[in-house]
Amino acid sequence: MSALVELRGLSVRFGGVCALDSVDLDIAPGAIHALLGPNGSGKSTMINALSGVIRANVRGALSFKGQRIDGLAEYQLHRLGIARTFQTPRLFSSMTVLDNVLAGWRRSEPDARRELERAGLAPKAAASVARLSAAERRMLEMARACTSRPSLVMLDEPAAGMSAEERAFLSAYLRETLQQGRHEGLALLLVEHDMKMVTGLASTVTALNFGRKIAEGPPERVAADPQVVEAYLGSAKPC
Repeated sequence: MSALVELRGLSVRFGGVCALDSVDLDIAPGAIHALLGPNGSGKSTMINALSGVIRANVRGALSFKGQRIDGLAEYQLHRLGIARTFQTPRLFSSMTVLDNVLAGWRRSEPDARRELERAGLAPKAAASVARLSAAERRMLEMARACTSRPSLVMLDEPAAGMSAEERAFLSAYLRETLQQGRHEGLALLLVEHDMKMVTGLASTVTALNFGRKIAEGPPERVAADPQVVEAYLGSAKPC
């Protein structure tokens, strides 16, 4: 099966700092692919490059569904089927929960309400975003991304600040999202520090450090890789 996303020699520089250094990456359709690594390893930079947030400093070949997407803007990539969330959710605080989902492209109210139901936010559809908790804001941003029926959803630390119960709900939501979109080749790219969550969700993990790929494969194998243990997990192995 052909890869949904193919990155070849992806490099990103900010002045004299090399945020990503010649990284190759394939994301298969129907997969949850996780990016692992310490802060500053290049995870968010990769998502920013793939979503068009940064363009001027990007080098290498980026392909989506067999089409080169180098240099395309955010709105162009979104129209091709690439959606994302941010470390700090980007929402319209003065608008209602429902209107936030309807504010983007290719969204109908029935689709939006169905996604809010899945995300546990249907009872608050008419509420202002300003009244949501931090976890609810993250779920809302994910619901907005998924309502557009994308082929690739990139999630930048979606579980940050969530309780154990909220993380469990998020994991179930992501599994259901993938299951519903699997027949259309949907894939999820997940940046997450919770190794237990990554192991429970991802089929493939790519580990980065100092902008370079240091390991890739099934989550259990990557977590046990000596370079990953040294760079990210410390001396103690994950539970």
